[in-house]
Amino acid sequence: YEQALQQFPSNDALWLARIDTLLQARRSAEARQQIELALKRAPDNAALWRLAARSYGEGDALRYHAALGHAFYIEQEFESARIQYQLASRAGGDDFYLRSTVEARLREIDTQHPGKPR
Repeated sequence: YEQALQQFPSNDALWLARIDTLLQARRSAEARQQIELALKRAPDNAALWRLAARSYGEGDALRYHAALGHAFYIEQEFESARIQYQLASRAGGDDFYLRSTVEARLREIDTQHPGKPR
């Protein structure tokens, strides 16, 4: 993948395949580094956010649910995004920036895409 990504650095399929391979090999830390690089280039890629969620798994509920929420939001699945953001806001963790982002996105969904009340 390294050679191919050097030749085609903007190829989403290559990034996704590389990250998926790292996750399958249980190299989550390395996968997260690659995800961060890929998200800087393509922050609205729902598949990358799903891989990010997978990389956190059960170990970090705040980041797991926030990443899934981002994926659903990008896909305009606002009710599913709302649920994931609510789960993220209830999860443990001390990342103030991420919590603020989650709460802001929840307010945005509640205002612009009203559905079931919180």
